[in-house]
Amino acid sequence: SSRRSSPRPRATAHTVASSSARKATGQASGLRIDPFACGVTTSVIAVIIMFKITALMAAGLGFEAAAGSSATAGSAARAWLDDDLRTTVPLSTWKFQQEPVTLANCTEDTFPVDLSDQQCYGLSEQLQVATAETCRETCCGATNGCNAWQWCPEGATDCEPAATCWTSSNTFVDLNASCSDGAGWIGEGSYDVPTPPDVPTVGEPCDTAVNPECAVGFDDSEFESISLPHDFVVTNTFNEDADMSHGYLPYGIGWYRTEFSLDSEMADKSVVLEFDGAQTSSEVWLNGVYIGGHSYGYTPFSFQGTNLTKYLNFGEAGSNVLAVRVDATNPDSWWYDGGGLYREARVTVRNQVHLRQWGVYAAATVESTTIEGEGDKLTADASLRVATEIEAELTGDMDGYQVTTTVIDPAGAVVAEGTVVASAKPDADGIVTAVQSWDLTSLKLWNVAATGDDAYEPNLYTVMTMLKSASGNVNDAANTTFGVRHTAWDADQGFFLNGKSVKILGTANHQDFFGVGVAVPDALQQYRIERLQSFGVNGWRCAHNAPNEALLRAADRLGMLVWDENHRNGQPDEMATLIRRDRNHPSVVIWSLCNEVLCDTSNNTADGLVAMDVIHSLDPYGSRVVSANNNDLNGPDTILDVQGYDYATSSYDDWHARAPLVPSISSETSSAVSDRGEYANDPINGYVTGYDTEAPSWGQTAEDAWSAILEDDFMAGGFTWTGWDYKGEPTPYQWPNINSHFGILDMAGFFKDRTYWYQAWYLPSTPLVHLVPDHWTWDDDANPTTNPERAACEGMCRPKDPKEGGAAVDVWAFGNTAYVELILNGKSLGRQAMPQYGHVAWEAVDYAAGELVLNGYDSDDTDAEVVTSDSLTTAGPAASLTISLMHQSDPSFYLKGAYNEAEADSSEEVMVVVSAEVVDADGVRVPTASDSVSFALEGTTTSAVLGTGSGDPSDHTPDHSSSRRAYHGMVAALIQTQAGSVTSGFKVVATADGLDSATLTIGE
Repeated sequence: SSRRSSPRPRATAHTVASSSARKATGQASGLRIDPFACGVTTSVIAVIIMFKITALMAAGLGFEAAAGSSATAGSAARAWLDDDLRTTVPLSTWKFQQEPVTLANCTEDTFPVDLSDQQCYGLSEQLQVATAETCRETCCGATNGCNAWQWCPEGATDCEPAATCWTSSNTFVDLNASCSDGAGWIGEGSYDVPTPPDVPTVGEPCDTAVNPECAVGFDDSEFESISLPHDFVVTNTFNEDADMSHGYLPYGIGWYRTEFSLDSEMADKSVVLEFDGAQTSSEVWLNGVYIGGHSYGYTPFSFQGTNLTKYLNFGEAGSNVLAVRVDATNPDSWWYDGGGLYREARVTVRNQVHLRQWGVYAAATVESTTIEGEGDKLTADASLRVATEIEAELTGDMDGYQVTTTVIDPAGAVVAEGTVVASAKPDADGIVTAVQSWDLTSLKLWNVAATGDDAYEPNLYTVMTMLKSASGNVNDAANTTFGVRHTAWDADQGFFLNGKSVKILGTANHQDFFGVGVAVPDALQQYRIERLQSFGVNGWRCAHNAPNEALLRAADRLGMLVWDENHRNGQPDEMATLIRRDRNHPSVVIWSLCNEVLCDTSNNTADGLVAMDVIHSLDPYGSRVVSANNNDLNGPDTILDVQGYDYATSSYDDWHARAPLVPSISSETSSAVSDRGEYANDPINGYVTGYDTEAPSWGQTAEDAWSAILEDDFMAGGFTWTGWDYKGEPTPYQWPNINSHFGILDMAGFFKDRTYWYQAWYLPSTPLVHLVPDHWTWDDDANPTTNPERAACEGMCRPKDPKEGGAAVDVWAFGNTAYVELILNGKSLGRQAMPQYGHVAWEAVDYAAGELVLNGYDSDDTDAEVVTSDSLTTAGPAASLTISLMHQSDPSFYLKGAYNEAEADSSEEVMVVVSAEVVDADGVRVPTASDSVSFALEGTTTSAVLGTGSGDPSDHTPDHSSSRRAYHGMVAALIQTQAGSVTSGFKVVATADGLDSATLTIGE
């Protein structure tokens, strides 16, 4: 075996795949469909399917088409999903207890074999690792099965690449067979083969001697009462001995127990137990019997059929006891991914013959020559294909069943309808697929978001599906939203949406959020996207796993382009789950096979081709390309539709020339590091300067990373690592750091200085200038200051004279105006031209308390008017708090975009984010303030402070605390409430010792 997967350009062999291997295939009426063959030129992959499917196709799939028609635009919507057809029992409240945490530490005995001056093959490179110690920690306890690590020191000449970490990842390596002489390498290993855990057998009774918690009669009165979603790892205490890459939070094992009841008349129904996600490995017992588990933390899973129903109690037989053991001790990641039932769960009862989960697939193939209009007024003609999967359980028989489909536009008008009748028995899996199609005109197109006065809601259509028995009774129904849009990828011109060039200005993002870990409420996804859109981001890369589907529903409604990423290569079943669940979301424009070392298998290319076959068979009409964040999969013989460049900005031109007919995107870039309000590197306390000067060996500053992407037409765009800071990977430091510095936004959602560079060039038509540093309150005394509001003069601030005092500060300007001028206390310090994608600097500005102003101009004329400006005022002593609203989710948000007869009720969840600032008597933020700020609620009994955050990467206050020290004078709180409480109104009160409090009214 050989070393694999590096983001840097290296001399690596690329597996050659035949050209036919790159074809997308789908089965429909016995025909092989090649969506990428339609409209392809030597430089364009036009991902559009110009294939007119008629009702004849339905006959080949076991259904006969009945007469259907396109309705007039004024037809009223009907057949809205009848809630009586299905009964859903939310499994929202549970009793929970965590087993005592045992830290998986690296000890002297963990790796007894010295691998110094040896080179071991079969290892995978681990990114974001800066030292030998962190390389060792990455291997120890972080990934199941890691028994060897190696580090090539920075500046090394005997080994290469220098400053890289390699571990055995999830594969046990035979040290005797895999390691040989290799000067310069340092490392350790173990001969011990990990013992796989014992797994219960499905159908076996609970072994109370091993797991008493799974017994029906177990006393859980001492367990904690919790609500889903729930991340138990984030509630643990930060510990220096815990794993660094996962944010120094000890992982563990959690037990969840709940009860639910089913009426007696449900006994002859189909019952399904659904979990949207459990991190990492789960085992499930129903009424004391083991019914199965799921070892993958990112995808949903379910139980149904006789293996479930034979253990259920109905009616007078009593309630049902559900016990779930979630083991998060071996996270399948090198970042923080939490633990527990971190997504929703439910029991759904339906008729024996029903619509399959994610069984309605709606895809519109747009005729590009018919596209007209702008923004939300874009229209086009399209062929609409709707495939509906019907499932029969237990004794269900589909003879005579009908599927009636009605297509509704965003305003509620019926644009198409039709019925197909069953004519065949279910296949071996109990599934029959019905296909209907229509040629439609002037459909409203889904589009990427616009800003300012041009803002609009993206258009979403609804497929209303009714499943009727032979007697005409409605057995099941579903409403499925989808979008109509045209995408194309050009090897020389990049990405096109609805016929127009769109540069993808994206960020990669993990799942976690302050206060809740990975248990992010659905209502918070709106904010996570909108906050990025506020400075021009239009693309979201799901790193590195299937997202919560609520994120995609939010992206559909907000016009955010999505790179939807599978977690590991070589797991086709998990890929199939991802595709089936997400293929109706118009926001998804890229399927990703995998990320970096998560692409590693015994044959990356072969397994990648298997995954691509899964994608093309399940989403043959979705107008989406396949990519991956892995440089070894790129090249002239790539299996990918779009090459994903992983860093290595200087190689873009060479890589494009190497494969000139394949479109390209920067799948991951920059990895710049910075912290809000810091202007000197502080490795002891774990802070990085806010000037855009710092990046690890594999990364680049924002300016350097994005200049090539923005300038080169062949680059379709890119995804910055990352949009939000996240727990874990505290590069370049270790303890006391607990989270990353990569984010454009900090953990609390506050802008860093670097954010304004992105805003300037992502939204170039909106004038912007920004001063760096973000305050003008420096300690310029020769002796230690007696004024605590003054920031220590260090880093970009330099003391002038040890006896006389004084300070000189390097001042930067980010912006997009043609010229900028710096003015200190009314005196101009000069006007400079703003370089495109760059910044302007005034070095060693003599500090003087007062006001620093930055003006932006369209020209260098002395009489040019100020287009926009930024200013800083010297702060005085802290006097009070201010409080402001950062976000309040709309309880009707997920009902928007598409026509919807449903309405949000008073119990609908609402998420509120507020921020507090420590200010002086004049309202100027005090940049050094670190007062402990407490948040409390008044006038509500249905609301709670879920947690707080400040963006401080070294703050060890528990996430769920309602109090937290301000970081550079700022702190945020996350509040969970309900629509009714907002309507009634309540107050958020922020207090701090010695400061005037602040109150914010929510609602009313």
